[in-house]
Amino acid sequence: MESTKKPTGTFTIDFTYEKYDDDYELPSQMEFTFTVDRMMF
Repeated sequence: MESTKKPTGTFTIDFTYEKYDDDYELPSQMEFTFTVDRMMF
């Protein structure tokens, strides 16, 4: 029997953008963090 388990992970995207007057600028600093925790057998 083959058991299929999906890896559990945390997907987080944190980006900061500055607003000048009424103009929106693209995020100068974008932090991309992706952590995946897998159980090894």
